Amino acid sequence: MWTRIRELRKELPARWLLDLGHTALSLLLVAGITGLIGITLHFYKIDHDTILYLIPVLVAALHWGLVPAIVAAIAGVAAPAIFFYPPIYDLRVHNPDQVIDLVLFIIVAVVPSQLGVIARQAKIRAQAETCVMLRSNQASVCGFCCDQSAPRCLND
Repeated sequence: MWTRIRELRKELPARWLLDLGHTALSLLLVAGITGLIGITLHFYKIDHDTILYLIPVLVAALHWGLVPAIVAAIAGVAAPAIFFYPPIYDLRVHNPDQVIDLVLFIIVAVVPSQLGVIARQAKIRAQAETCVMLRSNQASVCGFCCDQSAPRCLND
């Protein structure tokens, strides 16, 4: 039991740093979408620009997990409220249509992010089961590398 606690103590900072990095990447994606929307608004009028913020939420959910997806969803609500909805550079939104748009975005962002996390966990579980199955069968022709998602042949 004490050895497991020591292992967790060593593993915890690395996991926190990894989650922090993934969260920073999801915020970077939101910033990129904000920049693209800002540039596009100079040329075209977009009424419902919050739908574009689903892209960073889904990418974060599929690749990095639930915490970066939730952070991307919160940033995806804050960014249009601050930069695109009057009053500009303020979190307050006075137009009821824009408030409804932001509330619907949060609801819509939560469902795909949950589905993305479930799909990611199923993929990881399937890869682990395949790895265990191939190791238990002692496959002589092809091996499987658990760190990569594709099988590789031992004869190569």
